Amino acid sequence: METNKVIVVSQDTVYAVAENVYKGFNNWRVMSETGWSVAHVIALDTILPLDFEWWALEDAECWTVAHVAADYGTLPDGFNQWTIADERGFSVAHMAAIKGNLPEEFDQWELMDENGLTVRDEYNKYNSLSTELDSSEFFDNIPF
Repeated sequence: METNKVIVVSQDTVYAVAENVYKGFNNWRVMSETGWSVAHVIALDTILPLDFEWWALEDAECWTVAHVAADYGTLPDGFNQWTIADERGFSVAHMAAIKGNLPEEFDQWELMDENGLTVRDEYNKYNSLSTELDSSEFFDNIPF
């Protein structure tokens, strides 16, 4: 029996499965024809465990479960897979920076997407600070 096989179902079925996920559930690959998986739906409003094995599971647009969690503020404390990225190099760290969801100890400000935008660039663009951030020393003094 192949355990890594994706099971394609309707979008409604994906949401129905997500609503009824129980502890011990392990078929995170159940997904709609667009690639939106049970894991993507769960990540919208639930903090998945730090040891979750499917953070990099992509939908049809290369949007990962980790990107969804970063977007919705549901990454677990201690998350460190910041370099998971879509085909354009837009990383989970970029998404978390835009949303202001990076942890205080984050130190990968220079991660860059294919357009040359760093995590720091995204943070500066989407988070209102009176001074533009240009050095890691400055970040050390910001109360998050």
